[in-house]
Amino acid sequence: HLSIRRQRQMCIRDSTNIFIHGEVIGRNYGIYLGTDDGTTSGLGSNDIVIGATGSVSSMFTSQHALYIRGFSNNFTNDGTVYSISSAARFNGDFTDVINTGIISSTASYGVYFQGVSAGGTSNLANSGTISGHSFAVYAILDGLDIVNTGTIVSANSIAVNLGSDGHDLDLINYGIISTLGGATAVSARDGDDSVVNHGSINGDVDLLSLIHISEP
Repeated sequence: HLSIRRQRQMCIRDSTNIFIHGEVIGRNYGIYLGTDDGTTSGLGSNDIVIGATGSVSSMFTSQHALYIRGFSNNFTNDGTVYSISSAARFNGDFTDVINTGIISSTASYGVYFQGVSAGGTSNLANSGTISGHSFAVYAILDGLDIVNTGTIVSANSIAVNLGSDGHDLDLINYGIISTLGGATAVSARDGDDSVVNHGSINGDVDLLSLIHISEP
């Protein structure tokens, strides 16, 4: 268990509980969490909570504010995660992300999921703001379930992009999903994709293999 008030940079291995109430500022990564065996397929099993007064950022243009590897990680953000590069990157499967705060990148992705095995899925529940200069949410993994009651916005490209063939997107939107600099707001490839919209999607929804899309 770690409770952080102010820290320059953190590099930690698996099975750690972290609560951040102040600032974490990294010259490279703000926070880097590895696995039990040093690989993306190893056990991560970390629980990370950024409180309402907490923030994690990276000063380096090509690194992430938050980089978490391995299986079964849980991340909750009530504060701020910021980077010029991807703000929050998750390499591994079965990641649960809850965002009520702000996750923002000014030059790359807001949240980036990358899976490592067949059948691996992750979950994102957003009631805050996720923004990216390119993709706000980008995923290369077998399945991503999103429930959005907040705002997901891309400044220059696709807001939600599932970037691999045969992978499944399940999106339920009660909030705002928007692209400010492109035509497409939501994009997925030829998986079993479902989009249910009770809010506002500003831009095209491009699903190559449409299974289900509905609006009230």
